[in-house]
Amino acid sequence: AIRVYTLHPPQFYEAFYDYNQIAKKPLFLFHGTWVNEENLIKTQDAFAKVNVDDAKLEIKNMVDIIHGNATLAERAGHASGVYKHDISKFVIGTIIGTEWDPAMVQNTNKKHSGLSQFKGNYFETDHASPFEIWLAELMDYAASYEAAQYKWQHSMSFTNWVTTDLLKHPSEPLENEDMVSVDPNHIKAS
Repeated sequence: AIRVYTLHPPQFYEAFYDYNQIAKKPLFLFHGTWVNEENLIKTQDAFAKVNVDDAKLEIKNMVDIIHGNATLAERAGHASGVYKHDISKFVIGTIIGTEWDPAMVQNTNKKHSGLSQFKGNYFETDHASPFEIWLAELMDYAASYEAAQYKWQHSMSFTNWVTTDLLKHPSEPLENEDMVSVDPNHIKAS
């Protein structure tokens, strides 16, 4: 299996599809959806409209792409073209997001403290921080869109990294490495 972090040009999916038509053992794919880090850092709020809209567009495009049903116009910094190769049966799972800036996560949590827990069609939260609720909402959007549009569901996760993991790193010299956690245990299937 391979992992990609973001949408690729149509040639990637065509090559992936063509390879799997002749391979004795097919390749499988974990497909990520990028979240615009610059906007997250600029707004310091995951719930800012620009961040929600951009994340949902990337998710929708990724779902349409893996099902071979997308035509994306040129946009600076983004893949574009006609996507007509359905690789969905070779996609093992979807991974939402990037490595999260700890200051942005912390600010999102402060700005939206007291936010009610999320209960969606496919995901819900339990004792989640606002940022974790935001992630659950994006995961639910992805699962809901794919189920409605393609009658399909893929496994789902989100990206995290050492800086925002739930572990403590006592020998870490940088203070921001343990300033906030994003805990996957707070997001559950509903």
